Amino acid sequence: MKAMLVEPSRVYHQLLGNMLKDLGFELTIVTTAKDAMDTISQGDVDVTCIAMYLEDMHGTELCKKIRSSNNGKHRPIIMITSEDSKNSLDTSMEVGVTEIFHKSDLEAIANYFREFTRQYLSNESIDGEVLYIEDSLAIAARVKIILNKMGLNVDHYTTGEEALVALDKRRYDLILTDVLLAGQMTGFGLVRAVRDKDDHNKSLPILAMTGFDDVSRRIELLRAGVTDYVIKPFVDEELVIRVRNHVVNKRLLDKIEQQQLHMQEIRWPHFFV
Repeated sequence: MKAMLVEPSRVYHQLLGNMLKDLGFELTIVTTAKDAMDTISQGDVDVTCIAMYLEDMHGTELCKKIRSSNNGKHRPIIMITSEDSKNSLDTSMEVGVTEIFHKSDLEAIANYFREFTRQYLSNESIDGEVLYIEDSLAIAARVKIILNKMGLNVDHYTTGEEALVALDKRRYDLILTDVLLAGQMTGFGLVRAVRDKDDHNKSLPILAMTGFDDVSRRIELLRAGVTDYVIKPFVDEELVIRVRNHVVNKRLLDKIEQQQLHMQEIRWPHFFV
């Protein structure tokens, strides 16, 4: 994990620097916005922690610059400040700050980075079976690489009709489908067909991918039975997180169901004694 601390105070270099290093971060400390942008341009930084007031630029302006860069566009930015003005805090959130902490609240800061570390380390490979429906071979190739890197097995089809046949032959942990598909069936039709089933697939998580970013389409997707959706063009990190959450939850629910069945098998013999 790589963290960057942008802070003019040497006291906070010591306090926050030691905290981040103890949590396992590879830390870069700079005091100016210029040095911060130089660091961002040299490679990925997993999380950036900045002060509101810097020597050469206000922290909100630095946040804008980070958000406009390729390497910092989707990474969390934490602002550390002694400012209590609601307007200043609201402005910080509007320009892209992920979270704001008061400089005196070191425990809250530490808790945030502990949780960040836990989630970062949980991004190890997971087992799971994904049924993926996408008629664009270029997009499908990109998505399959992402899912395979996560450790997932992927069965890819271009039509909903093929997907339904596959669904009857084996069990999956997630359906990932585009809304517009080859064949006669749309993604909406596929989702409805899955939800109409009277088997274990009725509650199977379905993640839809769509280029239609309007409220009416999103509502229709949810009404059809979609569990979640991703808007195209998608961000790799967002897709990974959403897929991981659904697969992990599905596996946990399956485990609970198996434990309940096992308990029933243990209890029934005693019932008839």
